[in-house]
Amino acid sequence: MRFFSTFTIILTLLSSFSIKAQQPFSTIEYVDIGNVKAGVLVHGDMLWDPANSMPACEFPKGSGVHAGFLSALWMSGYDGQSQLHASAQTFRQTGNDFWPGPLDNSGSVSYQTSENWARIWKVSFLDINKHLQNSVRTQSNTPKDILEWPAKGNPYAKGNNGVSLSISDNMAPFVDVNSDGTYNALNGDYPAIKGDQMLWWVFSDDGPTHDNIPAQGFRVQVKASAYGYARGGSIDNIVYFNYELTNKSVNNYTDFRIGILSDIDLGYFRDDYIGFDSVRRLGFAYNGIPVDGSGQTNSYGSKPPIAGFAILQFPGDVGTNYVPVGSFMTYNNDATVSGNPQNATEYSNYMRSRFRDGQHLVNDYMPAVPSDGRGAGSIASYIFPGDPSDTTQWSECSSNNPVGDRRFVISSSDIVLNSNSSFEITWAMVITDTGANNTCPGVDITSIKKLADTSIKNYVTPPKSFVSVVDVAGTTEFKLFPNPVKEKLNVLLSDHLMYSEIKMTVTDVTGRNILLPYAKAGRKLEVDTYTLPAGTYLISIESGDNRTSQLFRKE
Repeated sequence: MRFFSTFTIILTLLSSFSIKAQQPFSTIEYVDIGNVKAGVLVHGDMLWDPANSMPACEFPKGSGVHAGFLSALWMSGYDGQSQLHASAQTFRQTGNDFWPGPLDNSGSVSYQTSENWARIWKVSFLDINKHLQNSVRTQSNTPKDILEWPAKGNPYAKGNNGVSLSISDNMAPFVDVNSDGTYNALNGDYPAIKGDQMLWWVFSDDGPTHDNIPAQGFRVQVKASAYGYARGGSIDNIVYFNYELTNKSVNNYTDFRIGILSDIDLGYFRDDYIGFDSVRRLGFAYNGIPVDGSGQTNSYGSKPPIAGFAILQFPGDVGTNYVPVGSFMTYNNDATVSGNPQNATEYSNYMRSRFRDGQHLVNDYMPAVPSDGRGAGSIASYIFPGDPSDTTQWSECSSNNPVGDRRFVISSSDIVLNSNSSFEITWAMVITDTGANNTCPGVDITSIKKLADTSIKNYVTPPKSFVSVVDVAGTTEFKLFPNPVKEKLNVLLSDHLMYSEIKMTVTDVTGRNILLPYAKAGRKLEVDTYTLPAGTYLISIESGDNRTSQLFRKE
């Protein structure tokens, strides 16, 4: 009896250790340079904080109100033996299919590796320009995320909790200043970022567990990034996401689909509608009644925004010839045939315009009659694809549906994913300014369409960046304060500048010179920035043969 008791205790301790060892990571970082504060996680999910099960997509930034909730990656496809594989993240309530870290040579990720890589690296162009201005670079004067950037060969690469990483493969992108094929910030190398601020991380679907879906995964590795801009215009309302997927298995997968889940939760989550614009590959949410919520903390009241996801790059796109979305589907948070998926087949169904029971979506629209896509009508690939202001088109508003908590999945068409092949997907979260015309009835989706157009325009032709040695080279001959600035920027000149020959120029991120009034006071210039739009600018001072530049931010 004593042996049995001791043995039971040992089993209990081992079981407890095993459970603890497989705990997921709540690592969170934010894209927060523009008007959106969007949270990113390391398990293939984002826009929520699993530590407290709260939304993490604040808009406008600083308001305390959120325009989105959980978003996550889904995949399904068949191997050469016609076996269905699937990997997906939801709310972690049943487990995790994705884990942080790159796949090893065996195509898997150990828990220790996953723990080491449970970090999201965050870099801005301000960090990079500070780094580039250092004539002598040391570990102490190099911004931490630049020094520890997880790039190939970086001797200073650090992961979660400061653990050293040995990286022999191509991981995070970088500018290789000395063209030696490896990264070392002290030699002048720096992260190659998109936008004005970028996050980078890596995750895979063959980690310690694969228990959200009880099915085989793919052994797919995902190099992920998220980025945004601060330019004082509508682009500040956009957050971009990019995933580079690589099939590290020996399988060639057919009928492979990749999708993005969004539990959109626009402010108060129980009064939403969703819709789809197939031309822009845009899934969006708007308020189903004139007032969002009834005074709750996370509600917009009478002036909510419209929020959505626009697909910018899908497998099959060639240049500006874009393939159609394969499926736009919704499901409910319940146990019905339109509810939460439970197995690989049901996840795959939702990525193929089908319900849990396999029934295909149909366009069952009749004006002012509630619609769920399961009535009588023609086969459809997209639910609610109509303009909600047009009563002849299929939308939730025109159908007079009950409002509620909405989720949608945007999926690609079927593709072939061969062994050791890679492809990228890119999408943008777009959130319009708040307004009274963003609710049903009377909703006008022109603004969300324009913002989606802006997202694709700036994806194809990115705005000019200040990340350049030429822009900021030279010693710092002046000091700026306050920075960020609201009204008056003080420029304190060094003693050896020829004060009588000073010439000042201010340039925006497009390279356009801006005339600003300023006054001289001793060796200080007082620059009036009151009329300057919010954003980031380059101020340059010329004196004789000297020219030096610095960046400042207008709030």
